[in-house]
Amino acid sequence: MDPRNDHAQSESELYQTVVHTRQEKLRSQLHKVAGQKAFLRHEHRRLMLQRALLESEYQRFEASLSSDWFCHEDNSTAKDRLRIQVGGQEFEVTLHIARKDPKSLLAALVAPDSPLAPSAVGCFCIDRDWNLFRLMLNFLRDGILPNDPKLLRDLYVESEYWKFDSLKLAIEQGKIQLKPATKPIVNNTSTRPAETASKSGASTTSNATTNASHPWWNEPPHWWGRPPTTQKVVSFSHITNHTCIGSDM
Repeated sequence: MDPRNDHAQSESELYQTVVHTRQEKLRSQLHKVAGQKAFLRHEHRRLMLQRALLESEYQRFEASLSSDWFCHEDNSTAKDRLRIQVGGQEFEVTLHIARKDPKSLLAALVAPDSPLAPSAVGCFCIDRDWNLFRLMLNFLRDGILPNDPKLLRDLYVESEYWKFDSLKLAIEQGKIQLKPATKPIVNNTSTRPAETASKSGASTTSNATTNASHPWWNEPPHWWGRPPTTQKVVSFSHITNHTCIGSDM
């Protein structure tokens, strides 16, 4: 065998060995850095949630110390309440809560032109899961959702039957940090509207944008009391923004 060919083959094998070793080392370091970044994102999200909970508890404590604290929602008459039986369990809901999601089945039951009427027992009877319905009512009253992912999935699926769009949106934005879908602006060039109608449409669009950026479930319930003006309210949208920043780390 030619010594020159033997030497060239040895150099080639040495080169391949060095390159393979360095590739394995770089791949191992890349996996390590990726794991560290995922851990930092998880810890950042956990700390932001804990901060929001502490702020919420502090505001509740401040509200309980105020002398004018009173739950006005319970000061309603029987005519202002909806009786509904779900899965054999009877619930009473104020009309204000029933209409909180205007496109839901509850809002349709209390609508003036509703074709449905209470049954012989004096209330509406619906054969659904009463425990999930109880959690839905808690959300409509206080904007609170459970933390169990499996329970959130059941609520998300059940909300499709009750047409609770606000509940589905709260789970998407508050629990899995999905951004709300933006609707494209359609230009109507067929007829020029009046000036007053244009101003009214612009005002409606502005109000809709404001409501979309600050949904009602991100605000504390009215019975918590009004927080001081000097305190900064930490909302779930604030947590989402920090979470997005942490994910870029």
